[in-house]
Amino acid sequence: MSFDAAYLRHSLPSLAEAAQAPTVIEGQSGGLGDYIELYKLDKCIELTSAYHCGILETTGYSVAVQVFQVASARATVTVLHGYFDHVGLYRHVITRLLSFGFNVVAFDLPGHGLSSGARAAVRSFDEYRLVFDSVIEHCRQLFPAVAALPQFAVGQSTGGAILLEHLLTSLSRTPFQHCVLLAPLVRPRAWEKAKLLFSLIGRYRDYWPRQWNLNSHDESFHNFIKNCDPLQPRQVNARWVEALIDWIPRTEAARPGALERARQNLPGITILQGSDDATVEWEHNLPVIETLFPWARSIVIPDARHHLVNESVLYRDRVFNLMEEALEASLRQAEQQPVRQ
Repeated sequence: MSFDAAYLRHSLPSLAEAAQAPTVIEGQSGGLGDYIELYKLDKCIELTSAYHCGILETTGYSVAVQVFQVASARATVTVLHGYFDHVGLYRHVITRLLSFGFNVVAFDLPGHGLSSGARAAVRSFDEYRLVFDSVIEHCRQLFPAVAALPQFAVGQSTGGAILLEHLLTSLSRTPFQHCVLLAPLVRPRAWEKAKLLFSLIGRYRDYWPRQWNLNSHDESFHNFIKNCDPLQPRQVNARWVEALIDWIPRTEAARPGALERARQNLPGITILQGSDDATVEWEHNLPVIETLFPWARSIVIPDARHHLVNESVLYRDRVFNLMEEALEASLRQAEQQPVRQ
Protein backbone atom coordinates (compact mmCIF):
# COMPACT_ATOMS: atom_id res chain seq x y z
CA MET A 1 0.00 0.00 0.00
CA SER A 2 1.26 3.49 -0.80
CA PHE A 3 0.03 7.01 -1.21
CA ASP A 4 1.27 10.28 -2.68
CA ALA A 5 2.27 12.50 0.24
CA ALA A 6 2.25 15.71 -1.80
CA TYR A 7 -1.17 14.86 -3.23
CA LEU A 8 -2.53 14.04 0.20
CA ARG A 9 -1.17 17.27 1.69
CA HIS A 10 -2.78 19.35 -1.06
CA SER A 11 -6.06 17.45 -0.77
CA LEU A 12 -6.45 18.04 2.96
CA PRO A 13 -8.63 20.97 4.08
CA SER A 14 -7.26 23.86 6.06
CA LEU A 15 -7.11 23.28 9.79
CA ALA A 16 -9.83 25.92 10.22
CA GLU A 17 -12.11 23.96 7.88
CA ALA A 18 -11.22 20.65 9.51
CA ALA A 19 -12.15 22.06 12.91
CA GLN A 20 -15.76 22.59 11.79
CA ALA A 21 -16.58 18.88 11.57
CA PRO A 22 -14.88 15.50 12.07
CA THR A 23 -12.66 14.50 9.16
CA VAL A 24 -14.07 11.95 6.71
CA ILE A 25 -11.38 9.33 6.21
CA GLU A 26 -12.78 7.42 3.27
CA GLY A 27 -11.74 8.85 -0.07
CA GLN A 28 -10.10 8.26 -3.37
CA SER A 29 -7.05 6.09 -3.84
CA GLY A 30 -3.87 7.60 -2.49
CA GLY A 31 -5.76 9.69 0.05
CA LEU A 32 -6.16 9.90 3.80
CA GLY A 33 -7.74 6.45 4.07
CA ASP A 34 -4.62 4.77 2.71
CA TYR A 35 -2.43 6.84 5.04
CA ILE A 36 -4.52 5.87 8.07
CA GLU A 37 -4.47 2.19 7.09
CA LEU A 38 -0.72 2.03 6.40
CA TYR A 39 0.19 3.50 9.78
CA LYS A 40 -2.64 1.74 11.63
CA LEU A 41 -3.97 5.01 12.99
CA ASP A 42 -7.46 3.52 12.75
CA LYS A 43 -6.71 1.97 16.15
CA CYS A 44 -6.32 5.48 17.53
CA ILE A 45 -9.37 6.88 15.75
CA GLU A 46 -11.55 4.08 17.13
CA LEU A 47 -10.93 5.53 20.60
CA THR A 48 -11.99 9.06 19.64
CA SER A 49 -15.28 10.91 19.68
CA ALA A 50 -13.96 13.16 16.88
CA TYR A 51 -10.90 13.17 14.63
CA HIS A 52 -9.70 16.20 12.67
CA CYS A 53 -6.90 16.40 10.11
CA GLY A 54 -6.00 19.60 8.30
CA ILE A 55 -3.26 21.89 7.04
CA LEU A 56 -2.04 24.97 8.90
CA GLU A 57 -0.24 27.54 6.78
CA THR A 58 2.35 29.05 9.10
CA THR A 59 5.92 30.31 9.14
CA GLY A 60 6.26 29.59 5.42
CA TYR A 61 5.21 25.95 5.74
CA SER A 62 2.09 23.86 5.18
CA VAL A 63 1.93 21.91 8.43
CA ALA A 64 -0.20 18.77 8.74
CA VAL A 65 -2.04 18.79 12.09
CA GLN A 66 -4.10 15.95 13.58
CA VAL A 67 -6.43 16.36 16.55
CA PHE A 68 -7.80 13.30 18.36
CA GLN A 69 -10.65 14.05 20.76
CA VAL A 70 -12.14 11.68 23.33
CA ALA A 71 -15.46 11.91 25.12
CA SER A 72 -15.24 13.42 28.61
CA ALA A 73 -11.58 14.27 28.12
CA ARG A 74 -9.63 15.17 31.25
CA ALA A 75 -6.67 16.90 29.59
CA THR A 76 -5.02 17.59 26.23
CA VAL A 77 -1.54 16.40 25.27
CA THR A 78 0.48 17.88 22.42
CA VAL A 79 2.89 15.30 20.96
CA LEU A 80 6.12 16.25 19.17
CA HIS A 81 7.94 13.65 17.11
CA GLY A 82 11.65 13.19 16.52
CA TYR A 83 13.99 13.74 13.57
CA PHE A 84 13.07 11.57 10.54
CA ASP A 85 9.74 10.73 12.25
CA HIS A 86 6.14 11.81 11.65
CA VAL A 87 2.77 11.42 13.35
CA GLY A 88 2.02 8.18 11.48
CA LEU A 89 4.73 6.41 13.50
CA TYR A 90 3.31 7.46 16.86
CA ARG A 91 0.21 5.31 17.10
CA HIS A 92 1.40 3.54 20.27
CA VAL A 93 1.78 6.70 22.34
CA ILE A 94 -1.35 8.31 20.86
CA THR A 95 -3.38 5.19 21.67
CA ARG A 96 -2.09 5.12 25.23
CA LEU A 97 -2.80 8.82 25.79
CA LEU A 98 -6.32 8.47 24.41
CA SER A 99 -6.90 5.49 26.70
CA PHE A 100 -5.86 7.72 29.62
CA GLY A 101 -8.79 9.98 28.68
CA PHE A 102 -6.62 12.67 27.12
CA ASN A 103 -7.15 14.49 23.83
CA VAL A 104 -4.09 14.44 21.56
CA VAL A 105 -2.80 17.16 19.25
CA ALA A 106 0.01 16.03 16.95
CA PHE A 107 1.63 17.52 13.86
CA ASP A 108 4.40 16.79 11.38
CA LEU A 109 7.41 19.06 11.73
CA PRO A 110 8.50 21.04 8.65
CA GLY A 111 10.33 18.73 6.26
CA HIS A 112 8.71 15.65 7.78
CA GLY A 113 5.69 13.46 7.08
CA LEU A 114 2.84 15.28 5.35
CA SER A 115 4.18 18.77 6.08
CA SER A 116 5.96 20.81 3.43
CA GLY A 117 9.62 21.75 3.36
CA ALA A 118 12.87 20.19 2.19
CA ARG A 119 13.04 16.70 3.63
CA ALA A 120 14.61 16.50 7.09
CA ALA A 121 15.83 20.10 6.84
CA VAL A 122 15.34 23.26 8.83
CA ARG A 123 17.09 26.63 8.70
CA SER A 124 17.06 27.06 12.47
CA PHE A 125 15.61 25.30 15.49
CA ASP A 126 13.84 28.62 16.07
CA GLU A 127 11.64 27.65 13.11
CA TYR A 128 10.57 24.47 14.88
CA ARG A 129 9.66 26.50 17.97
CA LEU A 130 7.74 29.10 15.95
CA VAL A 131 5.75 26.39 14.17
CA PHE A 132 5.08 24.66 17.50
CA ASP A 133 3.90 27.90 19.11
CA SER A 134 1.71 28.62 16.08
CA VAL A 135 0.08 25.17 16.24
CA ILE A 136 -0.62 25.69 19.95
CA GLU A 137 -2.20 29.10 19.33
CA HIS A 138 -4.31 28.05 16.35
CA CYS A 139 -5.59 24.94 18.16
CA ARG A 140 -6.47 27.15 21.11
CA GLN A 141 -8.60 29.29 18.81
CA LEU A 142 -10.08 26.53 16.64
CA PHE A 143 -10.68 23.88 19.30
CA PRO A 144 -11.76 25.80 22.43
CA ALA A 145 -13.00 22.67 24.21
CA VAL A 146 -9.61 21.05 23.69
CA ALA A 147 -7.77 24.16 24.87
CA ALA A 148 -9.93 24.64 27.96
CA LEU A 149 -8.51 21.52 29.62
CA PRO A 150 -5.19 21.16 31.47
CA GLN A 151 -2.42 21.07 28.88
CA PHE A 152 0.48 18.62 28.74
CA ALA A 153 3.22 17.98 26.18
CA VAL A 154 5.29 14.94 25.21
CA GLY A 155 8.37 15.20 23.01
CA GLN A 156 10.54 12.39 21.63
CA SER A 157 14.21 13.19 20.86
CA THR A 158 14.17 16.30 18.61
CA GLY A 159 10.61 16.81 19.82
CA GLY A 160 12.09 17.00 23.32
CA ALA A 161 14.61 19.56 22.07
CA ILE A 162 11.75 21.67 20.71
CA LEU A 163 10.04 21.49 24.10
CA LEU A 164 13.28 22.64 25.73
CA GLU A 165 13.48 25.57 23.31
CA HIS A 166 9.83 26.41 24.02
CA LEU A 167 10.39 26.35 27.78
CA LEU A 168 13.57 28.40 27.58
CA THR A 169 11.83 31.13 25.59
CA SER A 170 8.30 30.91 27.02
CA LEU A 171 8.60 29.58 30.56
CA SER A 172 6.55 32.44 32.01
CA ARG A 173 3.69 31.96 29.55
CA THR A 174 3.73 28.30 28.53
CA PRO A 175 0.26 26.71 28.56
CA PHE A 176 1.69 23.37 29.67
CA GLN A 177 1.17 22.06 33.17
CA HIS A 178 3.68 19.25 32.62
CA CYS A 179 6.16 18.24 29.90
CA VAL A 180 7.52 14.73 29.37
CA LEU A 181 10.80 14.57 27.47
CA LEU A 182 11.56 11.16 25.96
CA ALA A 183 15.28 10.66 25.19
CA PRO A 184 15.57 14.42 24.54
CA LEU A 185 18.17 15.69 22.12
CA VAL A 186 20.80 18.13 23.28
CA ARG A 187 23.96 16.57 21.89
CA PRO A 188 23.86 13.48 19.65
CA ARG A 189 26.25 10.64 20.39
CA ALA A 190 29.90 11.30 19.39
CA TRP A 191 29.01 14.93 18.75
CA GLU A 192 32.50 16.44 18.86
CA LYS A 193 33.76 13.95 16.26
CA ALA A 194 30.70 14.52 14.04
CA LYS A 195 31.05 18.29 14.32
CA LEU A 196 34.73 18.13 13.33
CA LEU A 197 33.93 15.94 10.34
CA PHE A 198 31.17 18.30 9.28
CA SER A 199 33.49 21.32 9.54
CA LEU A 200 35.94 19.59 7.21
CA ILE A 201 33.61 18.25 4.51
CA GLY A 202 30.06 19.25 5.39
CA ARG A 203 30.17 22.57 3.60
CA TYR A 204 30.78 20.74 0.30
CA ARG A 205 27.77 18.44 0.63
CA ASP A 206 24.07 19.12 0.84
CA TYR A 207 23.24 15.68 2.25
CA TRP A 208 24.88 13.00 4.34
CA PRO A 209 23.98 9.31 4.08
CA ARG A 210 21.65 8.24 6.84
CA GLN A 211 22.88 5.66 9.33
CA TRP A 212 20.16 3.16 10.25
CA ASN A 213 21.03 2.73 13.91
CA LEU A 214 19.34 0.08 16.03
CA ASN A 215 17.36 2.57 18.09
CA SER A 216 14.72 0.10 19.35
CA HIS A 217 14.49 -3.53 20.41
CA ASP A 218 11.43 -3.83 18.15
CA GLU A 219 12.81 -5.39 14.94
CA SER A 220 9.51 -4.94 13.09
CA PHE A 221 9.74 -1.19 13.67
CA HIS A 222 13.25 -1.09 12.19
CA ASN A 223 12.13 -3.07 9.17
CA PHE A 224 9.12 -0.83 8.63
CA ILE A 225 10.95 2.50 8.69
CA LYS A 226 13.85 1.19 6.59
CA ASN A 227 11.90 -0.72 3.97
CA CYS A 228 8.20 0.13 4.06
CA ASP A 229 7.68 3.75 5.15
CA PRO A 230 7.21 6.08 2.14
CA LEU A 231 7.56 9.16 4.38
CA GLN A 232 10.97 8.17 5.73
CA PRO A 233 13.85 10.47 4.67
CA ARG A 234 16.83 8.57 3.32
CA GLN A 235 19.46 11.25 3.99
CA VAL A 236 20.55 13.74 6.65
CA ASN A 237 20.19 17.28 5.38
CA ALA A 238 23.29 19.45 5.94
CA ARG A 239 21.08 22.42 6.81
CA TRP A 240 19.66 20.48 9.76
CA VAL A 241 23.18 19.74 11.01
CA GLU A 242 24.07 23.43 10.70
CA ALA A 243 20.95 24.36 12.66
CA LEU A 244 21.93 21.84 15.35
CA ILE A 245 25.47 23.23 15.53
CA ASP A 246 23.96 26.65 16.21
CA TRP A 247 21.35 25.40 18.70
CA ILE A 248 23.48 23.21 20.99
CA PRO A 249 25.84 25.86 22.43
CA ARG A 250 22.98 28.35 22.80
CA THR A 251 21.00 25.82 24.78
CA GLU A 252 23.91 24.63 26.92
CA ALA A 253 24.74 28.25 27.83
CA ALA A 254 21.15 29.29 28.53
CA ARG A 255 20.14 30.20 32.05
CA PRO A 256 16.48 30.83 32.92
CA GLY A 257 16.07 34.10 34.78
CA ALA A 258 15.92 34.21 38.57
CA LEU A 259 12.40 35.66 38.44
CA GLU A 260 11.13 32.68 36.46
CA ARG A 261 12.90 30.26 38.80
CA ALA A 262 11.09 31.86 41.72
CA ARG A 263 7.61 31.33 40.28
CA GLN A 264 5.45 28.93 42.22
CA ASN A 265 3.59 27.36 39.27
CA LEU A 266 6.50 26.26 37.12
CA PRO A 267 5.60 23.52 34.63
CA GLY A 268 6.55 20.06 35.77
CA ILE A 269 9.24 18.31 33.73
CA THR A 270 9.84 14.56 33.57
CA ILE A 271 12.72 13.13 31.54
CA LEU A 272 12.61 9.45 30.55
CA GLN A 273 15.85 8.11 29.11
CA GLY A 274 17.03 4.68 28.01
CA SER A 275 20.45 3.58 29.25
CA ASP A 276 21.24 1.81 25.96
CA ASP A 277 20.62 4.90 23.83
CA ALA A 278 23.22 5.10 21.05
CA THR A 279 21.63 8.12 19.35
CA VAL A 280 21.95 10.92 21.92
CA GLU A 281 24.73 11.56 24.42
CA TRP A 282 22.38 11.25 27.36
CA GLU A 283 25.11 11.13 30.01
CA HIS A 284 25.92 14.71 28.99
CA ASN A 285 22.39 15.82 28.15
CA LEU A 286 20.63 15.01 31.42
CA PRO A 287 22.95 17.17 33.56
CA VAL A 288 22.53 20.03 31.06
CA ILE A 289 18.74 19.86 31.27
CA GLU A 290 18.81 19.50 35.06
CA THR A 291 20.97 22.64 35.24
CA LEU A 292 18.53 24.54 33.07
CA PHE A 293 15.51 23.25 35.00
CA PRO A 294 16.59 22.13 38.49
CA TRP A 295 13.10 20.90 39.36
CA ALA A 296 13.08 18.40 36.47
CA ARG A 297 12.86 14.72 37.38
CA SER A 298 15.04 12.31 35.39
CA ILE A 299 14.41 8.55 35.20
CA VAL A 300 16.84 6.24 33.39
CA ILE A 301 15.28 3.03 32.10
CA PRO A 302 17.82 0.18 32.10
CA ASP A 303 18.65 -1.27 28.66
CA ALA A 304 16.04 0.79 26.77
CA ARG A 305 17.21 2.26 23.47
CA HIS A 306 16.52 5.63 21.89
CA HIS A 307 13.14 5.44 20.19
CA LEU A 308 11.11 5.08 23.37
CA VAL A 309 7.69 5.54 21.73
CA ASN A 310 8.51 2.62 19.41
CA GLU A 311 10.49 0.38 21.75
CA SER A 312 9.53 -3.26 22.19
CA VAL A 313 6.52 -3.83 24.43
CA LEU A 314 8.60 -4.58 27.54
CA TYR A 315 10.29 -1.17 27.50
CA ARG A 316 7.44 0.75 25.91
CA ASP A 317 5.03 -0.24 28.67
CA ARG A 318 7.55 0.91 31.27
CA VAL A 319 7.88 4.26 29.50
CA PHE A 320 4.14 4.75 29.13
CA ASN A 321 3.44 3.75 32.73
CA LEU A 322 5.95 6.32 33.97
CA MET A 323 4.46 8.91 31.62
CA GLU A 324 0.99 8.16 32.94
CA GLU A 325 2.15 8.47 36.53
CA ALA A 326 3.72 11.88 35.84
CA LEU A 327 0.68 13.23 34.00
CA GLU A 328 -1.82 11.85 36.49
CA ALA A 329 0.09 13.43 39.38
CA SER A 330 0.18 16.73 37.53
CA LEU A 331 -3.51 16.43 36.72
CA ARG A 332 -4.34 16.00 40.39
CA GLN A 333 -2.31 19.11 41.07
CA ALA A 334 -4.03 20.96 38.22
CA GLU A 335 -7.44 20.19 39.68
CA GLN A 336 -6.44 22.18 42.74
CA GLN A 337 -5.41 25.31 40.87
CA PRO A 338 -6.56 27.39 37.87
CA VAL A 339 -5.77 26.12 34.37
CA ARG A 340 -2.86 27.92 32.68
CA GLN A 341 -3.94 30.56 30.19
